Amino acid sequence: EKPETPPAETPSNGNGETLYNLNLRRGAGTSHGILLTIPKGGKVEVLSTSGSWSKVNYKGTVGFVSSQYLKVTEKPADKPVEKPETPPVDSPSNSEGETLYNLNLRKGAGTNYGILLTIPKGGKVEVLSTSGSWSKVNYKGTVGFVSSQYLKVAQETPDSGAGGDEVIETPEHLDGKLKLDVLKNSYNNENVTVTGYAAFSSGLRTVNIFLNNRLQGSAKLNLNRKDLENSKSGFSYTIPSNSVFPGNNALRVEIYETNGKKHILDSTIKMTKTPTIVVDAGHGGSDSGASGYLNGNKIMEKTYTLDIALLLDQELKSRGINSILTRSSDVYVGLSQRANVANNAKADLLVSIHHDYSSGPGPNGAFVMYPSYKNNSVSMSTISESIEVSNKLKQSFLDLGFANRRNGPDTSISGKSLAVLRQTEMRSVLAEIGFISNPSDAAKLNDKVLQKALAKRMAEQLASYFGM
Repeated sequence: EKPETPPAETPSNGNGETLYNLNLRRGAGTSHGILLTIPKGGKVEVLSTSGSWSKVNYKGTVGFVSSQYLKVTEKPADKPVEKPETPPVDSPSNSEGETLYNLNLRKGAGTNYGILLTIPKGGKVEVLSTSGSWSKVNYKGTVGFVSSQYLKVAQETPDSGAGGDEVIETPEHLDGKLKLDVLKNSYNNENVTVTGYAAFSSGLRTVNIFLNNRLQGSAKLNLNRKDLENSKSGFSYTIPSNSVFPGNNALRVEIYETNGKKHILDSTIKMTKTPTIVVDAGHGGSDSGASGYLNGNKIMEKTYTLDIALLLDQELKSRGINSILTRSSDVYVGLSQRANVANNAKADLLVSIHHDYSSGPGPNGAFVMYPSYKNNSVSMSTISESIEVSNKLKQSFLDLGFANRRNGPDTSISGKSLAVLRQTEMRSVLAEIGFISNPSDAAKLNDKVLQKALAKRMAEQLASYFGM
């Protein structure tokens, strides 16, 4: 194989400044060895430009750098009017290609040309010719240009030598310096890792990750990226599987430069999973909870919480939801142990069932508490999502005839944070279903038919929350 004649060099002899830490290579391409790394802001003498590479002199060492990350600070004095550059000669190809990413099909060979359409990842194209770092292709009858770097050609054509550092040309990119990677589009009950790079001369302030319009957290910044000359431009964030809903989830990444400029990247994540709900029957064993009297007989909170928990467990499983009980009999289970059951199972939700008590028979009704804070949580939206669940669940109690009492955080209602809510890392709620001390509420809780209907309605509401 004969070496290909490189594109003609354009004399420059201007001064330049590197926008990032930039490798100075022996030749015009990433296949050539690295002589040294020029630090960000390094001053160079630009000797000539060849394709997307520049030949420069840095402190006596002459080599090649990617022109994209070089700011020319002084133009040659003998070139007052810049003439249009003669495009490289097309090399006939007529082979079949496949896009490695979602790839923009443009009207011309460059990012300054308009977009005809976007070819999906894996799209098959006919490669008509190659010109520099761009290929002229036919995609389903539409002819245009795509970045050759992100095109897999079945029958390899010679590399033009015009550079391999051009940033991927896809709809997920802004300004040629921004990229979002979701490792795959479909997941099976597993964590979702979102990575990318954001290389801005102004600097990067923060990268926030949203799922279904709910803030998950901020990505780690300044990570190494081998695919970009600026090695500290990467970011990464892992969304725990129990923060993701079954089916399609809307992913949004908001990127802020240090100058305040905001960039938004959107994607969709499909999750195949069965939600796990931990059903916690309050009290038990030596801990009877509240007690009262119904028709002269003593009744205890621990009895009804277990009755409803067992029925809810059955109803959830009948709807294809994975349900776990913290207790299935009249035994004592410590509060931290209950939280550990949920955390170890990486549950999507914990529902703790209780019944309230008052010194007088008047107070009645149902309400749901959510955590005021958590020791640790799977996302920054865990508490707000717990509030959403509390509203869903409360409706099931109202539908069965319980009076409406206000929902609220544990601290505002009980006067303190509740361990089972505080120590669980996922969405969690504690339901106070009626008052043991109120004759009407107690009669409802003692009614086996109503218990079953209540459990069914609770399961319907919870399944609805998870889109099932």
